[in-house]
Parts: sequence; C-alpha cells; structure tokens
Amino acid sequence: MTTDSYVFEESPDGEDREFWAQTAGSICHTLEIRDTGEAVSLDLWSEAIDLDAPEWSGRVEMHITYSDVRKMIARLTRICERHELDLG
Repeated sequence: MTTDSYVFEESPDGEDREFWAQTAGSICHTLEIRDTGEAVSLDLWSEAIDLDAPEWSGRVEMHITYSDVRKMIARLTRICERHELDLG
C-alpha cells in the first residue's frame, strides 16, 4: 500500500518547512524543502516505520542556489505544461 501526504509548517522565525512524504509498505520516504536564506535546502530521507522491521534510515541533503532553483522551476513548469496538453 502506498500513501502520499504534504505538510506545510509555518515558522515564526521565517524558516518555513515543507514536506512531501510517501509510505510504501514499511518504508517512508520524505522530501523536505527549506529556504535557508542563502540557498534552498532539499533533504531526502527514508526510514523503516514498521515496528517489527530493523531500525534503518538514510538521509541526503543538498543546498541548491537560487539560480538553480529558477532553472528547476522552469523545467518543472515545462513538464507540467506538456502533461496538461497530453491530458487535455
């Protein structure tokens, strides 16, 4: 079974956090996006959530420049536009 969720946490200190999570079986994969003020931090981690499974987790963190974020936005926009045309 796979479930998806999105969470936005607004912070009074200005460092809002956004999470996308997908659970597949006993593993939860989470993508967190944070604006650090100097770059955008993308954190991806996976962890076992089944109480009977051995404890396990893995984490990767990347800091993306604002220039690269603009490139990612443009690319994602093109992908979405292409699929909207295919689905429309």
